[in-house]
Formats: sequence, structure tokens, C-alpha cells
Amino acid sequence: MVADPWSRDSIIGRMAICQDCNREMLIAASCTVSALRLQGGELSLTAYGRDGTAMPGGGRCGDCGVMPGGNHHLGRDMQRCPRCRGQLISCGCPFDEFGGVELEDELAEFDDEEANDDVADSEDGRRMCPSCGSDAVIPIFYGRATPGMKRLASQRVLELADQAFAPGRPSSRCRDCDHAWSVGTSRP
Repeated sequence: MVADPWSRDSIIGRMAICQDCNREMLIAASCTVSALRLQGGELSLTAYGRDGTAMPGGGRCGDCGVMPGGNHHLGRDMQRCPRCRGQLISCGCPFDEFGGVELEDELAEFDDEEANDDVADSEDGRRMCPSCGSDAVIPIFYGRATPGMKRLASQRVLELADQAFAPGRPSSRCRDCDHAWSVGTSRP
């Protein structure tokens, strides 16, 4: 007999807490987030089973564990965007919950943040690696990443790090030599 993957005994040791509803994803029937805010309005999320992602046989979502009729946990693969109908974690739509900026605005924000580094710039204004001199430098982002940021990370335009930044952690990385540094600690 095959064990039920959703039984209490099978779930022990596999805890995954949703950052948005603070519920155990593999046990909760639904995420409590039912809509996302965009430019002063709200767009309702489509419930699991009505969104075209239902598991064969109608069981729990294979990605986030919600029951049919429940809302997917945000940040999981199966949630569809209520604006563009793409995959929510990578569509880049500017929902308030994800920072409220379009993908292009996120890039400009990183350029502004990096402008005060004590690392030399090239003549055309690009950031230079203090170790190898390459201009293939990307910012390192700490905190909760938006879907647009995740897409930028997959394209190696930025690097996603832990949830918490602490003094001494790097803020930039060279894609050529893999050297990472922060303001005041730029030398190899």
C-alpha cells in the first residue's frame, strides 16, 4: 500500500510556511490572499481548480498543497497572474505587494542604488570589478524578491541573496571572475 503524501505523518519534517498567510502550505486548505492590488484597484486571484492547473483526480495542488477551490500560495509556480494570465512569479506585473514597479523601473532602481558605491566606473559609466576590472558587474539584492526580480536573476542581470542583509555582506558581484564586494570592502 502506498502512503498518502498528504497524511500528517508524511508531512512531518516537510514544513513550508507561506510568507503571506503564515500557514503551513502542505496542510492549509487555501492561502488567505485572494486579490492583489494594482494602481488603486484590486484584481482577484483565480482559485485552484478554476485556473486550469488542477491535478488529475482533483487532489491538492502538487506545488503548494492547497485544496481545490483554494487560493495558491503566492511565490509558487502554479499561480496565474490576474492581470496578464502569465505565471505570477515571473510575469513582472507591478502589483503593490511586489513593490508596485514595472520591470524596467526595477532596473533603474538598481542603477540608482549602485551609483554611490566606492568602486571605479568605466568611462561610459558602467560599474567596474575591483578584482579583474571587468564591467560585467551586477547588484546583489537582499529581501523578498518580486517576480520581475526573479526574472532578472534568471537572466543574470542581478543576484538574489538571503532574506536579510547584514553589514559586511556584498552588494555587487562580477559575472566574469565571481568576485563579490560591498561599499568599503571592494578590494579582493
